[in-house]
Amino acid sequence: MLGGSDVVAQARAVLENLGHRLAAVGGKPSDVAKITTYVVGYRREQHLAGLAEAITAFFGAEHLPCNTLIGVERLATDELLVEIEAVAYVV
Repeated sequence: MLGGSDVVAQARAVLENLGHRLAAVGGKPSDVAKITTYVVGYRREQHLAGLAEAITAFFGAEHLPCNTLIGVERLATDELLVEIEAVAYVV
């Protein structure tokens, strides 16, 4: 698993994958209007700054999409600590 047991490293890997998926349909990060970020065992003091930094690095400070951050007990598999759902408009 990319990022191992590090929430922020996994978030960066998820965002990189999102970039590939957007490019595959002719999109770019600025086409994303909203994201929902799910984090297993979310702790504000531990995770918020790093997640915000990773998201800002990917989207750019000029185009931060709306983001709902949700702490969850678990995701599809035990190795997954971060899931990001994106809504994009690509023409």
